[in-house]
Amino acid sequence: MTNTEKWLLKEMENMEGIDAHEHLPAEHVRLTEHFDAFTLFRQYTRLVMFSAGLDEETFLRMHNPDMSLDQRFDIFEQYRDLIRFSGPARAAYIALQKFYGEQDLTRDNYESVTARMRELYRPGLYENILQNTCRIRAVMQNLDNPA
Repeated sequence: MTNTEKWLLKEMENMEGIDAHEHLPAEHVRLTEHFDAFTLFRQYTRLVMFSAGLDEETFLRMHNPDMSLDQRFDIFEQYRDLIRFSGPARAAYIALQKFYGEQDLTRDNYESVTARMRELYRPGLYENILQNTCRIRAVMQNLDNPA
């Protein structure tokens, strides 16, 4: 990198932001929802998985908490390599690396990633991720009941 590029990156590291995360429910609501390793691949990769051939019914099964993680991984595994290098999957892989210490979601680690998520998913989740990690000073949410 040039000196200018290095300087710009250093300056950007110190920037804070204001983010309009309208899709986020209030934290206390989010913490009551089901989550597991596949949650990382639910929102952002939905459409790219459909482009890879996944149908809506199978997508819903992949995120059905009544099915075993193993059965759901069988579905995910069929599409993982087809979406891996897409823009939407980038956010999931960044989160997987940053918060769970994994480069990929594999048959060997989906249960441990889920266990680590359970440790992180507690009050203070948004502060930890959005404010402390992403340096977002304020998150504007479009909530009916923000309490």
